Amino acid sequence: MGCLLKKMKKRKNKIFGIFALIFLVLNIANVLAVTIIDASTTPTNVAPGASLTLNLKLENNLNSNVKNVNVVLDLGNVPIAPFESSSEQSIDEIQQDDDQSIYFKLIVDPKAASGIYKIPVKISYLIKDERENKTGVVSVIVNAQPKITITAEGYLIQGME
Repeated sequence: MGCLLKKMKKRKNKIFGIFALIFLVLNIANVLAVTIIDASTTPTNVAPGASLTLNLKLENNLNSNVKNVNVVLDLGNVPIAPFESSSEQSIDEIQQDDDQSIYFKLIVDPKAASGIYKIPVKISYLIKDERENKTGVVSVIVNAQPKITITAEGYLIQGME
């Protein structure tokens, strides 16, 4: 009986090991992709009505070159629009273990409230003649300078509210 329990325990450990290996391989496969490794804006904080440049640095950590890389900003739900360019940019090719930067020129709606606006990003690329798609999110900080307007009627006296 003790021998039978040892065999069952070994079999159980082997099955657990196989599942752990499959889980690890699936997680590694999800990490290997074209990803955004840096997102920055110039200026860092932008006022409503002002323009900015969004820089996205893409990295290819796949085991192969990728071609026809398309990056699309989904600006439908934010008070930000393309300015002097499109909301879509392309890169012909990113070599294996290399990175490339792309730039978007954007403008903030003059009526936008201060806050952090999340912009969905869609990335698609060809790897070995198959189209792969990824999504992510980048943020733009809109920060309006406060404006104070004072109107007074009559005379102002020091100390008067």
